[in-house]
Amino acid sequence: MGILKTSILMIMNKIPKSEIVFQFTQPEIISQDVSRFLNAYGYTKLPEGDTLRSMEGSLIIIVDGYDNDQRSLPEIPEVRGCFRKLYSEFPYWFYFLLPETLPTMALCLFEKYSGVRSDKSSMTMHGFMVPEMAKFVRDQARPLQEMCFRAGMSLNEFDKIYYERSLRLMPDLADSVPPP
Repeated sequence: MGILKTSILMIMNKIPKSEIVFQFTQPEIISQDVSRFLNAYGYTKLPEGDTLRSMEGSLIIIVDGYDNDQRSLPEIPEVRGCFRKLYSEFPYWFYFLLPETLPTMALCLFEKYSGVRSDKSSMTMHGFMVPEMAKFVRDQARPLQEMCFRAGMSLNEFDKIYYERSLRLMPDLADSVPPP
C-alpha cells in the first residue's frame, strides 16, 4: 500500500513535531479525486486539543507520477485543478501545511499564475498577481483561526502563525506589518 504515509502524532507536545505525508497518485490528480485525503483528514476526522495542536505545520503533500516531468507543480494543469478542488473542500492549508511548502501549494490555486524558465530543467521565476496573493492570505484568517481555537491555542498563537505564514507568501509584509 504505502501511498498514505503518516508518522505517529505527538500527544501533549512531549515529543518533537511529527510530519504527516500524504501522497496523491497520478490517477487521483488527473481525476481530481480528493476523497482519500478527505477520508483521512476531512473536517469531521480531525481531532481537537493537543492532538490537533501537534498537527500544525506538519502536513506535506506529495504528487506521484510526475517525477520525469520537467515542470514544477504550479505548471501542471491537472495538479492545479486537483489542488483547487482540495482547497475548496479543505481550506485549512495555513494551519496544516509545512510552512516551506505553502508557497508552491498557493501558486497552484491562482488563476493568473505564470512561470518563466531559463531552460527546460529549471524554473527561474514564479509569477502571480499580487492582489490575488493578498486575497488568498486574507482568506486564510478564518480557517486558520478555527483550527487554532479547536486546538486550544490562544489568539496570540493564532496571530503568530498567521503572520509567519503570511510572510512566507508575501515577504514585503515584513516591512509594513510588525510581528505580533
